[in-house]
Amino acid sequence: MVKKRTSIVKSRVIVSDDNKHRYLLERIWNDDKPKATVIMLNPSYADEIKGDNTSTKIINHLVDVEIELDEEVKIRVGGIKIVNIFSYIETESKELKKEDYTLLYDKITDIELKNAIKSSEIIIIAWGKEDKKIYRNRKNEIRNILKKYYSNKVYYFINDDNTPSSHPSIMKNNSKLAKYDFNINSI
Repeated sequence: MVKKRTSIVKSRVIVSDDNKHRYLLERIWNDDKPKATVIMLNPSYADEIKGDNTSTKIINHLVDVEIELDEEVKIRVGGIKIVNIFSYIETESKELKKEDYTLLYDKITDIELKNAIKSSEIIIIAWGKEDKKIYRNRKNEIRNILKKYYSNKVYYFINDDNTPSSHPSIMKNNSKLAKYDFNINSI
C-alpha cells in the first residue's frame, strides 16, 4: 500500500532593511498545536526559504519530541519562533567579538524577542555555553526577564547524561528538554 502525504510549512522572517539583522525566523507546520520560542545567540543565513544547520536540527528535533510540561501534561509543538539575543547575522559566532557591541542588536531585536516569548507556550534557551563577557551581560539581561515573567515555561536541551547540550547544531538526536534552572548560569 502506498500513502501520499503533503504538508505546508509556513515560513516567515523579519529582517532589517540592510539584511544585516534577522529578528525572527518562524516555521509553523501545525496551527492547532502550541508554539515554542527558541532563543539562540545570533542568526546565521537561514531565511524564509533556506534553513541552516542549527535551525534545521532544532526543527527536526521539535517535530518529533514530546515535551513534558509537568507530570500530567505533555505536548508536541506545531511550530517554532527562533529569536536571538544578538540579531546581527554572522555564520561564525566567534566573529561577533570583533564587531562593535552596539551594532550586534537594537531595539527591534528586543521587541521581536518579547513578542515571540509572549506568543509561545514554551521557551527554549539554546544560546550555548560560551561565556565571554560580551555574551554574559546580554544573556543575564534576557535571563532576568525570563525569570521574572516566564520562569514556569523556560526549558533547555540536555544530553542523555542530563548535562546541558553545548549548542543545538551539535546536540544528539536523543537530546531531551528539561526545565531551565535559573540558579545555574552556565547556559
